[in-house]
Amino acid sequence: MWAEQDQGVATFATNHTKTTYKWVAAHVQYHLWSGHKHKEEDAPFDKMAIHNQPFIEFDQLNCTLNQEQIQPVVRNILSTMVPGDTVVAAIPSSLWVGKSPCLQPNHTHVWMSINLISANTTGIQKTMQRATALKHKGTALFNREEWSEAASFYKEALRWALQCRNAMRNNIEPMTRENKGQEETKASTPQVDSDANQVEELRMKCHLNMASCHLNAKKPRRAVSRCNRALELDAHSMKGLVRRSKGYLQLHLFEKALDDLKTANRLYPTNELVLKQMKRTKKRQLAAKTAGHINR
Repeated sequence: MWAEQDQGVATFATNHTKTTYKWVAAHVQYHLWSGHKHKEEDAPFDKMAIHNQPFIEFDQLNCTLNQEQIQPVVRNILSTMVPGDTVVAAIPSSLWVGKSPCLQPNHTHVWMSINLISANTTGIQKTMQRATALKHKGTALFNREEWSEAASFYKEALRWALQCRNAMRNNIEPMTRENKGQEETKASTPQVDSDANQVEELRMKCHLNMASCHLNAKKPRRAVSRCNRALELDAHSMKGLVRRSKGYLQLHLFEKALDDLKTANRLYPTNELVLKQMKRTKKRQLAAKTAGHINR
C-alpha cells in the first residue's frame, strides 16, 4: 500500500484520494522522527511529539514553525488529502530544507505522520487577518479622537470582511468525508460556520464603530445609516439601538430616538446605558418642547 512519489518520497495513507486540491491554507497535526525507508514499524509512535499547527498559509510552508521546518515537499502531500486524512511519509533527508531537528546519524529519511484537520480554498483566514488589523488601526485612531481617519480604516476593514463573506458564498468549500470522490459541493462544517460567525461579528463591529465616529464628528445621518446596517445583521443589538437613538437625538427626532430606546429597554431592562440615554433623551425632548421647536 506504499506509494512512490516524485523525488523518492514514499507515502502510506489512510482514507486517501488521488485527487489534487488547491488548498489556500491548512490546519495540520504532525509527528516527526527519522529512520530508514519502509521501516515504519521501528518508529516509537508513543514517544513522538505532537505538533498542532493553526492555519498555515501555503506560501509559508517553508517557514520555521515550532522550531521545526515545515518543508515545501509537504505541500504535495497535503494536496492529495482531505480533512480527516492521515498520511505517513518517508522523505529523503536530501529533500529536507535546512537542518532536521530529528534526523539521527546514519538515518536516510525524515518521517512525518500528517493529519489534515481542516483546510480551505477561499483564503478566508488570511483575509480576516487583514480586516482585523485594519480594524485595530481604526481603534487606535479612534482613541486619539481622529474620527474621520478612524472611520476610513473601519470602512476598509469592512471591505475586507465583505470579501470574506462573498468568498464563503461563492467558492466551493473543502470536501467532507461524506462527499469525497464525488462532485464538489458547498458544505457547512464547524470550520465554515466558525468563519461565518467571525465575519459577521467583524462586520457588526465595523458598522457600530463607524457610527461612533460619525456621532463624534457630528454627522448624525451617517451614524443612523451605519446603525441601520448593524441592525440588519442583529435586530437585537443594544449598541446598534442606542447609537441610532443618539443619531436621532442629534437630528432632534426625539420620538424615533425614544422608540429605539424603548426597544432596547424591553430587550435589556436593567442596562444602565439604555436607562441613562432614555433619561437624557426625554430631558432634551422636554427642553425642545419648552422652546417651541420639535421635529417628529
